Amino acid sequence: MGAGIGGLSLALAHSRPPRGLGRAERRLVIQEKTPVLSEVGAGLQLGPNAVRHLFSWGLASELRSVAFEPQRLIIHSLLNGEILAQLPLAEQGRILNQYGAPYLTLRRADLQQILLQAVNKTGATDLQLNQAWQPEAMAGSCVIGADGLWSSVRASVWPEAQAPKATGHVAWRALVSQKALPPAWRSDSVRVWLGPRCHVVAYPVAAGEQLNIVAIANQKDLQAAASTTATWDQDADLNGVRTLLLPKTPAALRSLLEAVPAWRQWPLFDRPPVRSAADMVRGGVALLGDAAHPMRPYFAQGAAMAIEDAAELAAALSECPVELALSRYAQRRWERCARVQSASERNGRIFHASGPFGWVQKARDASLRLFGPQLMDPTWLYGGGPGLLQSPPLN
Repeated sequence: MGAGIGGLSLALAHSRPPRGLGRAERRLVIQEKTPVLSEVGAGLQLGPNAVRHLFSWGLASELRSVAFEPQRLIIHSLLNGEILAQLPLAEQGRILNQYGAPYLTLRRADLQQILLQAVNKTGATDLQLNQAWQPEAMAGSCVIGADGLWSSVRASVWPEAQAPKATGHVAWRALVSQKALPPAWRSDSVRVWLGPRCHVVAYPVAAGEQLNIVAIANQKDLQAAASTTATWDQDADLNGVRTLLLPKTPAALRSLLEAVPAWRQWPLFDRPPVRSAADMVRGGVALLGDAAHPMRPYFAQGAAMAIEDAAELAAALSECPVELALSRYAQRRWERCARVQSASERNGRIFHASGPFGWVQKARDASLRLFGPQLMDPTWLYGGGPGLLQSPPLN
């Protein structure tokens, strides 16, 4: 398995007490193909469903030192800047009180470093860098493919599976110092601007010192088409971002995006939702995180699902023999992961709604004005009763 968020989460969860059936005797080996751990990416959002696990692994103080607890989730119209809906997060202690854990935003690299340090402290995992996984060289009792979207474990064990597919969407991401921004552009909340065929997200990270900005557009609308190769992390200039700025885009948002000194560009890829437990486990091999269920970023749950996978797999390994544990893990996880994948794709259609005379986006905006808090709070995901913003039932 790789040394990303999913692999390190599994290593840490597996090392935590209680040590059940044979867990103390099983030693994990992480094979990571990169020579140095330097997590690519920018920021991520972690809902309480993921934060609960991280806190239970003893990482609360470490997370609070580098993460930010946003006050609100605020949705704007990209066309005129109007606030369409708001949901309290840290404000009034809403998320913490309702779900038992906060909603956090942080840099991917910070989360990876926290997990790595915690795993190293346990002394229970062998981390092998600059080591690509080779099927013939692995002699362990099981193999966990936590090696991301372009998983070599998946390609080897599920050769019939389709390669990741380009979604036709491209993301630009950036981190900027909040102190370097005019006060009007600084933020203590997650802000989302929804427009036809594009949207922008901004939220604080690095204990509030930086602002993470993401702009995503349908590629067919871009004047300068982005690459759709597997080389997904690329330098980018402002030209691609400028294509998002429609003539009626609010001046403040336009100024914020143009103030960013450097951008990274990601063509977005995914796979169809998992269809059964067999898509996640075959024999003595299990897939975890993006290797099993990559998803579009429109539900902010990619990292959270990998963390949930890790917790479930570690629990299964503590309860029963390896082969049964892998099967139990897949049976417990596949439907939830498929539901979140479907919800992520559905949210993308909602975020980028367009149509003749703008009627689809007008209907979306009207729904947010009337039912915003209910639509923005997926209680079925975070824990609790059924929320309104949820994926359709699986067929």
